Amino acid sequence: MDEMFQNVPEKREDEPPQAVKRDRWKRPLILQPDGSSVPYIRASTMAGALDDKTALGDWKARMTGRGVATSPDLQAGFAAIPDMDTKDGKETANELAEQARERAGANRKRVMGTAIHSFTEVIDRGGKPEHVPQDLHKVLRNYMSVTAGVRWLAFEQFVVVDSVFAAGTADRIGVRDGELPRVWDIKTGRVDYGHLKFAVQLALYAHGQLYNPATGARRPWPQVDLSIGHILHVDPVSGEVQPYDVDLLKGWEAAQAARMVYDMRKDKGIMHPSSPAGSKTLMQQLAACRTLEQLSALYKATGKQWEPKHKKFADIMAEDIRSRISLTSPQ
Repeated sequence: MDEMFQNVPEKREDEPPQAVKRDRWKRPLILQPDGSSVPYIRASTMAGALDDKTALGDWKARMTGRGVATSPDLQAGFAAIPDMDTKDGKETANELAEQARERAGANRKRVMGTAIHSFTEVIDRGGKPEHVPQDLHKVLRNYMSVTAGVRWLAFEQFVVVDSVFAAGTADRIGVRDGELPRVWDIKTGRVDYGHLKFAVQLALYAHGQLYNPATGARRPWPQVDLSIGHILHVDPVSGEVQPYDVDLLKGWEAAQAARMVYDMRKDKGIMHPSSPAGSKTLMQQLAACRTLEQLSALYKATGKQWEPKHKKFADIMAEDIRSRISLTSPQ
């Protein structure tokens, strides 16, 4: 391993390291300079904010249909759900749908993909994987041929990107002669769609900083190309391995847009029930107050609904009322 990358904490699973605490939604909690912890979005989640999931949804529907069509027990299970719109109904239907996709073979590539990630890491670290299934011999030979000119500097590194509050784990940092070290990511699923997602994901890794979960200290990558990254598509079925160049400049631009989209999706104030005709909003009721007594009465009646903006506006109204009283009072 390159000297610059020595003593970089390593991470072996496709999750934040165990030392990184997480919230109830499994988001990594990242220490801030003031000692607080802030939940960061996982890079793969942020990358998906801009992703067109139409093709994925269609594929899941096809796999679910095939699995149900060939499984009488699943047919009965779905038929027995009284209402799929209830919480229990949704959970049961989702579990049955996942079983249906598994029976249709939807998870085969995912399982093979996990194995390929493990075997290729052993190879890239200079070892020889053991107990390799016959079906994977061709794909591993092709992988070694395609990556023969790459010197691997780091593996499975967890990084944080403070500017967009994201975190994730980069598969590899590798370098070829005459180039800067680059982010490489191994994909075993389809790569004919999802290009923008890949670009966002790799750009976040490239812009990330190495993170110490014990102290919260950050350390930049020693040197990583911020303009180009690489996807290694390893197809477990055909055995073919195809590298792709990824534009990280566009990916970084999209990552910042993805952060905005993610935040906007959480905004609960975009839509709310309309007020009945003729009724006034709380702000309108505050604006209609002409005396301190009216303000006080409105607070007694609606105080539990007041948000910081209402309190601030009420203070402004009270100050305005006092100033008018002062002007009209006899000197």
